[in-house]
Amino acid sequence: MAKQVHDPGTGSFGSNERMMNRDGSFNVKRIGALGPFQDMYHYLVNIPWPKFLIIVFITYTLLNTLFATIYLACGVENFNGIKPNGTFSDFLNCFFFSAQSLTTVGYGNISPNSHLTQLVASFEALMGVMSFALITGLFYGRFSKPKARIAYSNVALISPFKDGKAIMVRLANKRNSVVVNAEVNVLFSKMITRNGNERVRNYYEMPLQFNDIEVLPLSWTLVHPIDDKSPFKDVTLDQIKNDGGEIFVQLKAFDETFNSTVISHYSYTADEIVENASFEKTFYPEHGQYVLDLNALSNYRKITP
Repeated sequence: MAKQVHDPGTGSFGSNERMMNRDGSFNVKRIGALGPFQDMYHYLVNIPWPKFLIIVFITYTLLNTLFATIYLACGVENFNGIKPNGTFSDFLNCFFFSAQSLTTVGYGNISPNSHLTQLVASFEALMGVMSFALITGLFYGRFSKPKARIAYSNVALISPFKDGKAIMVRLANKRNSVVVNAEVNVLFSKMITRNGNERVRNYYEMPLQFNDIEVLPLSWTLVHPIDDKSPFKDVTLDQIKNDGGEIFVQLKAFDETFNSTVISHYSYTADEIVENASFEKTFYPEHGQYVLDLNALSNYRKITP
């Protein structure tokens, strides 16, 4: 009989919605949580790189536009190297001077010649130093943040195993570095009816053939034998789907890239489980070394039952 375990933290309320998204994030919408401006460092460190770079570019442009407008309001006659030539041309010259002041480049072809413009330029230089210090810290935080780069197979398979069958999932490290002391914990979750009509979510242990390895240079196939201790014993995929079944995979390992422990999550629903199938090989020897094809991580072939 499958061993029931306590709620790992994902809740026991009645819902068939999947708890974990395909990217490994939890399918939770927080109301009343801290917004980007209330927890800006965490927000800027965790958003995708394209979005982060766009925010940096927009902030840089807006700051220069703001100070260029102030310089233009002060009058271009208060600058050496700028001859009045229409509002748009004067604004571009002020914008260029602002970029020099903000980045402390100071080419020298344009310079303030009044106390007011000198005061504004001094304040902008201070803003530039502080801004680039913050951006440098954010870049360091993003690059140095320990983050697992584990690839999972898109599907879980029900494959022949010994004298019976097993649930199989495959994973691999996407980095060229070595992951060591990897441990995996796998749980199965499904909805059950309690007290006649109350729907609650229960969690069951999925014992693996091996739940830890010393090193992970190649792919690793997790094998859960479907025996008397398995929650999949005498259960069909249709039943799993109707019960909102979901397989949770959590990996914890030491990544030498960060010299730190990293954690990765993934999950599979009934729609992502394939019966009577077997994974194809992902690595093979070639010219005196092994070749690992991560693009083949989810490749499988059907087996006639």
